[in-house]
Amino acid sequence: MVCLELIRFGVVLDRWAAGCKVGATCIWQDPTGAPMMQPEEFPRCSAIWPGCLLASVAHAVFVCRAPFMAHEHSWDGRNYNVQDSAGSRATIAFGPHTGQFVAAFFLKASPRNPFLTRGKKRLDQPLDQLVPSHMQELAKNATDYLLQYLDDAPVPIVTSAFWSSATGDHVESHDTWRDALDHGASLVTKELLSTAVALNAWTTELDLTSVDTELVREIFEHRNNARDGQTNLISEHKDHLQRIARGAAGLHACKEALRGVQVFWQLRATI
Repeated sequence: MVCLELIRFGVVLDRWAAGCKVGATCIWQDPTGAPMMQPEEFPRCSAIWPGCLLASVAHAVFVCRAPFMAHEHSWDGRNYNVQDSAGSRATIAFGPHTGQFVAAFFLKASPRNPFLTRGKKRLDQPLDQLVPSHMQELAKNATDYLLQYLDDAPVPIVTSAFWSSATGDHVESHDTWRDALDHGASLVTKELLSTAVALNAWTTELDLTSVDTELVREIFEHRNNARDGQTNLISEHKDHLQRIARGAAGLHACKEALRGVQVFWQLRATI
């Protein structure tokens, strides 16, 4: 059984590598090879919050079987964090309104990485000077997760960033969208897709079964539609997660991942 699970996980890694090559523009492709997002298209602001919720639910189901991957997606309050186990990191910091956010990225393979180039750290200006003034606190929230020691001092190392627009429904960046992807936004490519397309992409990348995929969809819809921002798992969902969990560690990793998006195992009072 352990060998089968390792083989299964190896397939997941192979698909991840094929879908997103480090240091190159990452445009997730569907099973036919057709691109799901063009490198010139800035994504819609309205897609970001549900995209992060869906990613978190899919990850929670996945780590039931692979708890050692639990660190790759997490939430700290309103801050969504991603890392790829190879040194790259991303944070999307949300404001009180889910349509307001700042996303900051550190892509280890980016030429903007001062540890590779020995050049000045990116960006040309600090991120809190690039975003609108009312979003400077969100910029600080995002970059606080990208602190690294450079010249013996902790500083945020940001190779790419984008933020919500105050005037339209497409994100804004100091970069072209192609450059934003090439230098870090590729870490959250699937979070930027429409729900239906993203669910297919997560199913493929994480090697989810059809039952897993339906479970992800149902939990996501319950959470996304919750008026008070939280929801409880129903008994059928808990039964399936208990069946697929790799022991207590898998179940614990799943519960923690779901708790990050306010999806609870134990019943909580809802408004």
